[in-house]
Amino acid sequence: MAHPIAAGRCRALVDDIVEDEWQRFRADWGDESAAEVAGLVVAEPDRHDWQVVDAALDRITCDE
Repeated sequence: MAHPIAAGRCRALVDDIVEDEWQRFRADWGDESAAEVAGLVVAEPDRHDWQVVDAALDRITCDE
């Protein structure tokens, strides 16, 4: 079993990688809102790196 501190550190590293990729990706979209860009990414996940798709999914909210 993984040590809780090590697991938390690993999770933080992955979260940082995902967030960094999202910020780089978003920089190319100018004035579009994060929600709009996330919706476009989620609509075509096969066209984007997994980090960008993961970050987009984090930003999608459901009305239900």
